[in-house]
Amino acid sequence: GKSRLDHIWFRCRGGPLAWKICCLLLLLARFMVHLAVFWNGLSFLMNVGKILDLILNSLALTFIVELDTIIFQTFARGVTKDIIERLEPYRIKPELGELQADLRRRGESEVSWGAGELLRRFVKSNLMSLAMLFITVAGHYAYFYRHCVMEVAPFNFHEFGKGSYYAGQTRFFGGFQWLFGSWSSADTMDYFSHTVTCHPAYHYKGSDPKGCGIPNKWSMLSHLS
Repeated sequence: GKSRLDHIWFRCRGGPLAWKICCLLLLLARFMVHLAVFWNGLSFLMNVGKILDLILNSLALTFIVELDTIIFQTFARGVTKDIIERLEPYRIKPELGELQADLRRRGESEVSWGAGELLRRFVKSNLMSLAMLFITVAGHYAYFYRHCVMEVAPFNFHEFGKGSYYAGQTRFFGGFQWLFGSWSSADTMDYFSHTVTCHPAYHYKGSDPKGCGIPNKWSMLSHLS
């Protein structure tokens, strides 16, 4: 139904320094939570093979990221939520002559076009897409560097177009293998004894796996006996 606040909007006029410091600490804490969620979510994404497990992990990570919003929507009073929805952002008033300078600068940029201006406008208009692409590629490299051993370096022109990113599937120019290189899983170390419990197979070196819970002919013979 209608209320007395239907046609009322609120405007923020700034805040005290102590409140700004408190908000800054909260933003830093949230940034650390997002960073930890991103790293653990990347590990889940790279390690999980089943799509069902991947969906469940994604839902769990989404719940963690939006936990503060869920708490606010659950425990905040109705009037408080109504005021927050009607709160206009704080805007700094332009100084005298600033609008004229901005208008003159925009007019000059519209007339003087060049390769640099075209590149700048392309980056500015696609900033979010480029940022997501950079984060995706950087996340892959960070995961490979942390959990894998490199066998073929990225951008290796000797391997250009020779292999596919997935076994048995065709990809142009070797798929993502040319961009990310070829990596194998690193040795698995026991947390307490610091001994190697799993030595995976290296495709380019031709080495067989050791440990890893994989049965071999000796373990099968001992099991049969």
